[in-house]
Amino acid sequence: MANSRGGVLLIGIGGNDIAAILSPVQVTDAEERRMRQIIADRVFPRPDYEIAAIPIGGSPDQGVFVIAIPKSPFAPHAARDGGLRYYVRDGARNRPLSESEIADAYKNRFELARAQADRLSEVDAEAIENYPHIETWLRLSLVPTIPGSMP
Repeated sequence: MANSRGGVLLIGIGGNDIAAILSPVQVTDAEERRMRQIIADRVFPRPDYEIAAIPIGGSPDQGVFVIAIPKSPFAPHAARDGGLRYYVRDGARNRPLSESEIADAYKNRFELARAQADRLSEVDAEAIENYPHIETWLRLSLVPTIPGSMP
């Protein structure tokens, strides 16, 4: 998911291609740590993600895990599955990336990093130009990791 548009995994909800059946799982700190360890051991580089435990019913130990995975600026991410393999979400399934798709993904990662550094320089230069009368000891310029719009 980090290699494409991002997405959400629901653990504790079953069904074929759609969330249809509630199947609560253990929502303990130990289980969340286990999931984090699996991701750390099997996905390179480690993507950003958030895990939320949602208790269901009267039991605080039974419920659903929601794992939110945004699109990653550090794609491609490889999954250790025997060897390292690169996957992308394709509808309801994952498919392995071809060699040329992997090369393009690395090229895009480096182009995004270069564009981000260029934009950071532009923001810094605009600040100096717009406030020449202010003596600065420290400047901090920020740009988003993934470009977007803010109307």
